[in-house]
Amino acid sequence: AVAAIPEHFRAITALYLETYAARISQVYATLQHKVYSLTHFWQFIAETHPEVRSCADVLPRHARAVVPHAIARGRQVQRGQAYDTDDRITAYTWLMDIRTFFADICTWATEPDSPFAPHAPRTIPLTRHDLIGVGFEKARKQRQARLTTTVLDLEREMPKIRAHAFRHWTEAEAACQQATVESQVRANAQDAFWDWALLELLVQSGLRIEEASELMTLDILKRHMPDGRIYYMLHVKPSKYDRARVIPIRWARAGDCRDHPPRQALLRRRCGPVLRSLGSA
Repeated sequence: AVAAIPEHFRAITALYLETYAARISQVYATLQHKVYSLTHFWQFIAETHPEVRSCADVLPRHARAVVPHAIARGRQVQRGQAYDTDDRITAYTWLMDIRTFFADICTWATEPDSPFAPHAPRTIPLTRHDLIGVGFEKARKQRQARLTTTVLDLEREMPKIRAHAFRHWTEAEAACQQATVESQVRANAQDAFWDWALLELLVQSGLRIEEASELMTLDILKRHMPDGRIYYMLHVKPSKYDRARVIPIRWARAGDCRDHPPRQALLRRRCGPVLRSLGSA
């Protein structure tokens, strides 16, 4: 599908999809929809704005011009005039994928030595305000209703997921104490602990997966109160809203993490697989 994208935009699209799969989601249907949306967007840009030769050249007027085009295409799909089977995707979903694409690369481009820096536009070309008042109110309500249903379903299953992670950790610790050769058993116990710790972190802090994957040992801040008592804070790096945050964490949880030696970029490597495996348990 990427082969259908004009040559000037293939590199950034491939880089984005690879990074999105590593950082956020590897779900095939999600990536397929993004490929479809970006392919038609870049084809539109190449046909209507040939002066745009790279992703960094895209301006708000270029991106906003695709809104009426996407709506017209969506109406053709509703009338049964789909160009291919992938045209079942709605105009709202298409435009949301485009908006998310530019928001992500502009955010990731601010990271040190980011490969997105040469590709990032000078400003985000398509924002939420560009999609207000153009007929997507019903689609927004439907999307919010689906999201609410998903959250409620997950909330009902969350006690089981947390219990599974905690039981897996305790069983791994018990096996480690009984083992005669500790090398692999100890490694399994460490992995089980960090699986549980990451899940508890996401549940109790409300962090996004991308924010959790950027955490390092130095982000656990130790502070002293005037009476000498110790408390811990968690430093969260800027992400979706481009603002850093500091949130309190329980002393017991910080002590647990302190007693288990951290590994380089452990959360970055395990964040996605942990949630997917626990979510399917």
